[in-house]
Amino acid sequence: MATTTNSGNAIPQAISTSGTANHIAGWAADGTTLGTTTMFQDPTSNYIGIATNTPSFGLDVNSNVFAVGPKTASPGSGGTMRFRDDTGSVRWSFGVPGSVGATDFFMYNNVSGQAPFYVEGNAPSYGLYLKANGNVGIGTSNPGAKLEVNGPAIFDQPVTFAAGQTFPATTFTGNTSVQGNVSASGQLVSSVASGTAPLQVASTTQVANLNASLLGGLSPSAFALVGAPNNFIGSQSIAGNLLVGTGTPLNPLEVRVSGVPALTVGPTGSIGIATSSPTYGLDVYRSVVAIGPKTSGQGSGGTIRFRDDSGTLRWLFGIPGTVGSSDFFMYNNVNGAAPIYIKSGAPSYRLYMDSTGNVGIGTTTPSATLEVNGSAKFDGTVNFAGTQTFTGTNIFDGTQTITGGNLALPPTTSSAVGVLSIGGAPFVHSYGASSNTFVGRNAGNFSMTGAYNTGVGSLALLSNGSGASNTAT
Repeated sequence: MATTTNSGNAIPQAISTSGTANHIAGWAADGTTLGTTTMFQDPTSNYIGIATNTPSFGLDVNSNVFAVGPKTASPGSGGTMRFRDDTGSVRWSFGVPGSVGATDFFMYNNVSGQAPFYVEGNAPSYGLYLKANGNVGIGTSNPGAKLEVNGPAIFDQPVTFAAGQTFPATTFTGNTSVQGNVSASGQLVSSVASGTAPLQVASTTQVANLNASLLGGLSPSAFALVGAPNNFIGSQSIAGNLLVGTGTPLNPLEVRVSGVPALTVGPTGSIGIATSSPTYGLDVYRSVVAIGPKTSGQGSGGTIRFRDDSGTLRWLFGIPGTVGSSDFFMYNNVNGAAPIYIKSGAPSYRLYMDSTGNVGIGTTTPSATLEVNGSAKFDGTVNFAGTQTFTGTNIFDGTQTITGGNLALPPTTSSAVGVLSIGGAPFVHSYGASSNTFVGRNAGNFSMTGAYNTGVGSLALLSNGSGASNTAT
């Protein structure tokens, strides 16, 4: 350990214990034993592992739970995780909104100030569900089409449907640098072998300042030169900053590997991984963070957990804790609902939000507020506001009601365009000319060449192939 006084005088001391290499030390529960913690620093990659000695990412947590947010009430301090882009800018926040009493969950763009994804605190399970086959369910966990809505739906803008729609109704290893004083309320006890100095002092000018009578009667000559290992047992107090590594510590606690920041505890208690200037409660200066067991642990899928400003664990985000599960979900820990669920085999971009706010299902280029590339199924009432355009063949199951508007069909150019069918049989169309009118089961035909023909009733003018101004009922 290297100690620096407030006046800048260096008191370098090499201090180590018999703990596990590359682990960050910590005091045991008895408060008298310095032992190995579960935090590991890979000396080659500088990656930090929690409960793992083989971290694969900047921060690798070998646990099925990772909670974010205040443990006790802190109004307006909902837990969030924040993500930087490759320019170092904080781009997205993900978690509980920072407003008093908030229990919701959102995804927030820190640059544009928009929250394109928002879930209220009491949203029920499967409000949004993505199956492995790419189908999306709203209000259902078993969507039978690219989009299935189990409940009423309202579209406030024109909606275009493609073909095929269905609408139903402490151990220190190595050197430690300390800036400030080290004090102990009891003895500093060493377990080193006889003949080995328990304390290592590099500066001979400082040795004379050691009070040997307080250290078991040892004389200054009993202290080792730099390079000998030493162990601390019991509580240690450091008045100043502590650095594990080389250099000058800038924070209360720093761990550096080859001069590169690995772990930092800032002046306000913020923890930084791979950064010496943490801005948030946990600030990870790495592009990847892995959560979950490093080895098989059935029923222990990795999750991130978010508390609201009352300290209540509100949301879980990650892999469900069921045996063999490889899905992904967002779970409300208070009401037991999982409003968002994604099966592990779901293809890319099943749900896509572009920069204009448009949402695509099955497409990355939505051209309307909602565009579905594939079939869609609505299991409840659907209200369409404004003018709607239906492209291709559309199937309506159950009772459909048009209120305060008209049903407009385009000119009939074939049996598949401009035809209203019932039970698979044409019922309303105008084939042959826009002045023709055929109403009834199989009324008219699709070979008519005349104009101003009117057929009302089943099979009316079915056999008429030409002529004008024919009328049949």
